[in-house]
Amino acid sequence: MLVDAEVQFVTTGGNLQSQDVANAFSLQAVQGFVQSKLPWAKMSATMAAGAVQEVGGRVMPGMVIGRLDQTDNWIYGTNILAGRALAPEDEGQLRIVVPGVSGGLSAWGEEPGAKRNIRIAAFSENGEPGALANAPALAFEIVGTYGQPSHGITMLPFTTLQQLTGVTDEIHWAGLAVANPLQLEESKNLVAAALAEQLPELQVLSADDMGSLLIADFDRLQQTASYYAPVMILASVLVVIATALAISHSRRRELVLMRTIGVSAVATQYLLVVECTLVACLAALLGTGVSLLLGLLIFRGYVLNFVPGITAIAVTLLVAFVVSRRQPDQLAELLRNP
Repeated sequence: MLVDAEVQFVTTGGNLQSQDVANAFSLQAVQGFVQSKLPWAKMSATMAAGAVQEVGGRVMPGMVIGRLDQTDNWIYGTNILAGRALAPEDEGQLRIVVPGVSGGLSAWGEEPGAKRNIRIAAFSENGEPGALANAPALAFEIVGTYGQPSHGITMLPFTTLQQLTGVTDEIHWAGLAVANPLQLEESKNLVAAALAEQLPELQVLSADDMGSLLIADFDRLQQTASYYAPVMILASVLVVIATALAISHSRRRELVLMRTIGVSAVATQYLLVVECTLVACLAALLGTGVSLLLGLLIFRGYVLNFVPGITAIAVTLLVAFVVSRRQPDQLAELLRNP
């Protein structure tokens, strides 16, 4: 990806983000650069503009993008959930693809074919965006909905966005698809060296660079999980001990009845151990499942740590075994004071 050299990317919850505003650069300059240095590479170009959309009775500020894609199936291709993707025949038309959900509807319940009013600010001659309040509200037709990646951004034809903003030769980032993925690092170094000479205002980021940022984010999540693991283990141990003692005390009468009808001490012990173990296993599975779900919902990723669950089960076995061995030996006391 070619983007403004001043832009710095960070990862939050498994997503790549940037707080910097990417400066626009010349599409023709990048196309000429690619043709001269990487004639075998396929290119995509993306332009972004501020917009206000009327959705579900609400007015929401956001961003719309137009993409000029010369690649057949590049890494950031969208996953169409319903309808269709934008096609060459859509260029110049008021048509959009919006974020959707699994049912095929948009995130606001719209079906493909519905209309959405959008105001897009035009740019002045010096490249400054105009006021959104002065932009006309245009009715765009939703031709499809899509899922991740690029979730949350409205897409429209590249030439349509150019016409509405008055910009003909500016883009905000470009993508390059290399012919041989095994030569990714070599291609990146070649592009970086050529950019330093011809387009020093740009930087190049490879898919490996972005993957490294995401991996670093998950490493931080794993480190955070390791910090909380001892606390969770201690809490689980205390809960297990308190629960086992409470069960043992509350079921004194049941233990007495089982012994009086002829259940052996060993059988009574096994019953208590098996019951506590089953409860511990179910609780560990439930807690792991809930933590995975929360991780996916909040961070869109997760880091598994089985130590708390395994420790809770082991402590349950130990505590249940100790408690169950004490109860049968105190049969006479239990009979006197059940």
